[in-house]
Amino acid sequence: MTKKNSLFMPCTAANVVCDKAQYNEATLWEKVQMYIHLVMCKLCRKYTKNNLKLTKLIDANRNEKFQRLDHHSKAQLKITFDKELAKHHNE
Repeated sequence: MTKKNSLFMPCTAANVVCDKAQYNEATLWEKVQMYIHLVMCKLCRKYTKNNLKLTKLIDANRNEKFQRLDHHSKAQLKITFDKELAKHHNE
């Protein structure tokens, strides 16, 4: 079998397919290979589980109305941050 048609895939490839699958960009064959890999690889199962949690969290908060800082407040915050950073850097 050629490498492309191989049933097994390395962890890095499985993680890429996991990411693609969450955005409906993975082919059926890639998904099959990934699921076979997940049966055998505990680390990739954990990666997939965490990736799903992150995606659900982001999707759940996607429509939230977040209050944003105006430009003046951002500038003031940056000045304060830079001053504090300089204090700690000079110690």
